[in-house]
Amino acid sequence: MHNVTRLLIGLSALSPALATPTGHTKNCVQLQIPVTASANNTRYNSAKVESNIDLVDFVWDTSTWSHANRSTEALPVRGTYSISAQLCIPANSKKSHVLQIATHGLGFDKRYWDPELKPEEYSYVHAALSKGYSILTYDRLGTGKSTKADGYNEVQLGLQVAILKELTVLARDGKLLASSKILGKHPEKSFNSYKPKKVVHVGHSFGSATTSGLLSLHGNLSDGVILTGFLPNNQSGKVGANAFGFEFARQHDPRRFGDRPAGYAVQASLSSIQQIFLKKGSFEVEALEYAEKIKQTGTVGELSSTLIGKPAAEFKGPLQYFIGENDYPFCDGDCNNTYDMDTLKSLNPAASHIGVHLLYGGL
Repeated sequence: MHNVTRLLIGLSALSPALATPTGHTKNCVQLQIPVTASANNTRYNSAKVESNIDLVDFVWDTSTWSHANRSTEALPVRGTYSISAQLCIPANSKKSHVLQIATHGLGFDKRYWDPELKPEEYSYVHAALSKGYSILTYDRLGTGKSTKADGYNEVQLGLQVAILKELTVLARDGKLLASSKILGKHPEKSFNSYKPKKVVHVGHSFGSATTSGLLSLHGNLSDGVILTGFLPNNQSGKVGANAFGFEFARQHDPRRFGDRPAGYAVQASLSSIQQIFLKKGSFEVEALEYAEKIKQTGTVGELSSTLIGKPAAEFKGPLQYFIGENDYPFCDGDCNNTYDMDTLKSLNPAASHIGVHLLYGGL
């Protein structure tokens, strides 16, 4: 069996629900990373979203069966953005040379991977470290403590992919710490010289779309990939922005989201979060309440973005898809019999292995 395939099979077992207490101390550093990135975004002929009324109208306009194509032209964008990140390296591990780079989905920030709620059960970071792997998590552009850039022309899928690419290059070159402002306690010296031998990318939902875009454009940068909450299938695209229960972020909660400019949306209630992410009988109520507590914003630009459908010709590692049986955004609530391996192979023609795992009873 291919060594990287063995690695990915081992990593795929790191579901937060399977994390086991080990008593290890998290060996992490908080970073603010200036990332210069460029991308070919799209200019959309969409109305400004500066209130709840505007946002409802935007959702209506993009969700009706007869809606117009609002894309007008390619829009090259370039800038330097401040990206908040956490790098964790387990002490005295023979597998710490493997770095996972995890990209969160819409409605969250990097705390999705490392929640304070029952970390021994829910934290993917906890699980990765307990198995000896290093892990980098970060707030995507427009979320958490990262730059809140223009919600129309900048914060789109294309630029998110470009930022992930630049973070990967910094990590591979061993320059993450040298390029960053270290926040809080400085780490031990081994962090400064850390240069991974292998990089595995992990994504959730929109973060998986971002990671998939990285494979399409820069597949040679990844040694293996796990895509969760994401699966190309014959139901993809049927669930739109109208299912998320969005409100204009700044108006919804000025205290939490007062720094968000025009074009930023957030899910309005516990019910709207449950509808998209959680199925009755498969979650704890306190997990839903925690998701509301840490919820984050998305942008009009992201909601307008389309997937990067170019085949990942340069990606030669193993790829594992994980998705809940009842995933709503990607499978319209039922992923059974919706995908075929030939399509997945055509999207990833050089991958050494492609696997699909449906989590039965899960969303």
